[in-house]
Amino acid sequence: MVKKRYTALSAIRSFGEKFPNNAELLILGIISLYDLPFKYTGNGTYLIGNKVPDFVSLDNTKVIEVFGHHWHSRKDEERERKDFFKSCGFDTLVIWDDELKARNIQGVASMILKFNKGIIEPEIT
Repeated sequence: MVKKRYTALSAIRSFGEKFPNNAELLILGIISLYDLPFKYTGNGTYLIGNKVPDFVSLDNTKVIEVFGHHWHSRKDEERERKDFFKSCGFDTLVIWDDELKARNIQGVASMILKFNKGIIEPEIT
């Protein structure tokens, strides 16, 4: 019982210490390179409702989510998340990890830049 309680408390305590994964680090690099107003919040530093977005720009109320097929395998989950953030006043761009794995970094950077400027609101394919 003590070990289970310790593990649960440890998980709660370390929640705020989550570091970006590899896909999030690539997005963070793009954000830094182009000096975009997004901040990494995937560590729980900012909540929208009860959700933890990966990146948030409070300047223009936009969210970037990085989805991996390991954790986010349902396409309807993407729509639910976008709808939820929209109901809170945030536009959302979802980038799937396979878009980054294909080494389409320039294409993803272009998508983020357009999203930031409000030129596109990507649709689910």
